Amino acid sequence: MGFGRIGGVFVVGGWVLFVVTGAIFAGGGAVRIGDGAIGGLALAASLALVGSGAAVLSIAGPRPLHGRAVRVGLGILAVGMLSSLASSAIAAGLAYDPLEDGPCVILFLVGGLATIIGSPVTVLSLVRGGGRPRAVGSLFLAGLLLVILGGFLGAGTNPNPDPLPVIGRALAVLGALVIVLAGTGVGVLAINGSRSAPVASL
Repeated sequence: MGFGRIGGVFVVGGWVLFVVTGAIFAGGGAVRIGDGAIGGLALAASLALVGSGAAVLSIAGPRPLHGRAVRVGLGILAVGMLSSLASSAIAAGLAYDPLEDGPCVILFLVGGLATIIGSPVTVLSLVRGGGRPRAVGSLFLAGLLLVILGGFLGAGTNPNPDPLPVIGRALAVLGALVIVLAGTGVGVLAINGSRSAPVASL
């Protein structure tokens, strides 16, 4: 199994675990990393898998994820996810305020900044790639817009706001599912690209 395919499997598995984490959270379960609960373990595993998969693809991304911009975006995103995971793990083991711990704060800031930068770089690079990468990138953008619209409607101040929070939550959930589908699509692109690589080299 090539590195590209391994990275793709990691990404797909990580996004599947994100769905599991969301289902546990929706059911009232705890999803805090380090508390030993199933939700926390699922969240930690999902961050680890997606971050590791993105790191592998940033180094050995097969077609159509071999472009420099896509690989740079995936690399930055990998740093963000793995740093966030490390920060959460350190915070879970502290007996005092995590904000008083230098490494925890630094990793948290690095993780947040890298995720904020890496996500749009990756998505826009996919959109510019054309074909199947463009479809995956467009799904990311559509999901993000649905989440934003859902949040806006949920926070509306209409005199008769009863339907708005329900519509807003529905749109936000739909947007989150679309984002998960797009994230899984990145892994599928890598897996399919790795499978077709030997054929393309003939």
